[in-house]
Amino acid sequence: MRERDYLFDNIKFFLIFLVVFAHLLEPKLGDSTVKAAYNVIYSFHMPVFIFVMGYFAKFNPAKILKSIVLPYAVFQLLYLLFEFFVLGKNGGFVLQFSRPYWIMWFLMVSFFYHALIPLFDCKKRSSQYLFLAGSAVIALLAGYDKTISYHMSLSRFFVFLPFFLGGFYYGKSEKRVPANTTTKALSLILVLAAAAVLVIMDMDQQILYGSYPYEKLKYGPHIRLFTMAVPCCWILFLLVWTPKRRIPFVSTIGQNTLTIFLIHGFIVKYLNKIGVLSYGVAVNITAAFLIAILISVCLGNKWSGKLMSVFRVKAKE
Repeated sequence: MRERDYLFDNIKFFLIFLVVFAHLLEPKLGDSTVKAAYNVIYSFHMPVFIFVMGYFAKFNPAKILKSIVLPYAVFQLLYLLFEFFVLGKNGGFVLQFSRPYWIMWFLMVSFFYHALIPLFDCKKRSSQYLFLAGSAVIALLAGYDKTISYHMSLSRFFVFLPFFLGGFYYGKSEKRVPANTTTKALSLILVLAAAAVLVIMDMDQQILYGSYPYEKLKYGPHIRLFTMAVPCCWILFLLVWTPKRRIPFVSTIGQNTLTIFLIHGFIVKYLNKIGVLSYGVAVNITAAFLIAILISVCLGNKWSGKLMSVFRVKAKE
């Protein structure tokens, strides 16, 4: 068994905080400052999360069913009910599982990725590079297909597949990115440059979702290639800059990201419905930051983490 890797726990804390923070900011995207921050976050946080997921991924049918399929079915239903009865969705209640509700897309693509591990699991480095290159090409070509979008999260499945495979193969390799001064400096320059370009471009934030074909949002494969390169810079940055030791609170929260991910949506949607962030830009961003920290602490502690124990598979399983 792999020893507890606090590096990735700490990275996951950072990522899940950004997930909550960005979701709180969504209603305020009309402001240029909020949109800039949102775009920078969305340019990397979920692809990097998928990279981390790939790093720990193994083909375990029991775990796939209990830790991915079951929570998807349960929370897809809960979110649909919440949207209808609490948020007051117009129209009748429709129960469906083929179009993930909002954040549920992550579990759907997780299922596909884990189910396909036997196909991608290879020891030869040349085969791994071939799969990685092929997945990147497919991600670029998928943008031309106007028939795939949110249904079954097929677009995101293809767009984010290279990151899952990258994490999967990195986890199987014994080599690690050297955290020396040169690598740290290079990674810092890359993420700062990427952030600056994103702010200058002021692109439609929906491009960063990975869910729309080129024609719908009027962009091309060169933009998608750029949006695929940005998370790579952040992966390098986080691997060499994130502390590898256990950090109180931070590492614990990083171990309970599933609880935060699945439950924070109810809180965020309700807070946005009642208009909690209805002040100036600076106040809204500060409030969103503090609320995101509070949600992460309340849902990411070891006691709250036990809420998701029903979806965990014991080692002997």
